[in-house]
Amino acid sequence: QAALLTTLEAMLESRPHGLAAGLVGLPVLDRALDHSAAEIYRRSFPLLVVSAALLLAMTFRGARAVLLPLLFVGFCELVLFGAMGYAGISLNLVLAILPPVLFVIALASAVHVLTRFRFLRERGLDAEAAVRGTYRDKGAALAWTSASTFAGFGSLSTSAVAPVRSLGLWAMAGIAVMALAAFTLLPALL
Repeated sequence: QAALLTTLEAMLESRPHGLAAGLVGLPVLDRALDHSAAEIYRRSFPLLVVSAALLLAMTFRGARAVLLPLLFVGFCELVLFGAMGYAGISLNLVLAILPPVLFVIALASAVHVLTRFRFLRERGLDAEAAVRGTYRDKGAALAWTSASTFAGFGSLSTSAVAPVRSLGLWAMAGIAVMALAAFTLLPALL
């Protein structure tokens, strides 16, 4: 489809002087929407990362407390979008919302755990005891939040609209990766 559009656009370049012509149709619209989604992603996602880093720095006032949640989020994003890339999935206008949505959900989960961990460390517990205490206190909430978010995005996977269905399926995969990492990688980082 892309090759055909390129060929047709080249043919339009050689049209007679004074004749106006353009391409219309779903393939043209799909390509325009894909370009728009990529442009939005290039602008908004870096701004989201910088804003999150600044807010973490202002809240926790320490480099480790900024890096830890961002490493966790980066891992979740890398695994999901690496899998999507491997599967040949490109971001369209609907899927373009997945990176920031997963970013925010994973960041909130990491901050939730980190806040409790820091509280326990300030009370004199060593790192291992603080991790155990954190997951004793917050593990169920983290698991249920992940499960309910997974189910919520799962409802999108039943949509008759292919991009919405794709968003639901890939969001479920992202939440599953995040949940698994929250109980394996995140304690190791702490």
